[in-house]
Amino acid sequence: MSSDIMMETPLVCQDWRLRRRILEYIDKVGRCWLWVGCTDSGGYGRVRIDDEVHLVHRLAYKLWREDPGERVLRRTCSNAECCNPWHWWMAP
Repeated sequence: MSSDIMMETPLVCQDWRLRRRILEYIDKVGRCWLWVGCTDSGGYGRVRIDDEVHLVHRLAYKLWREDPGERVLRRTCSNAECCNPWHWWMAP
């Protein structure tokens, strides 16, 4: 997915400021969107917003797909750094 498509894809959550902030730290490698910002010990992207730490893949899922709420997200690729919302699905 090109960066143009990442910007043009309709948002579920209309937070453009957050979207731009996340996209600043993404390196598109193949089909994955690799997070190049801060990560946790498992390699998952993290970002601090209003003194609260969030997992980037969850924010991306909320922005581009739907709000997962408390549901567990599982990835379909093998990259912990991947925050492409189409590489994640909600576990039942």
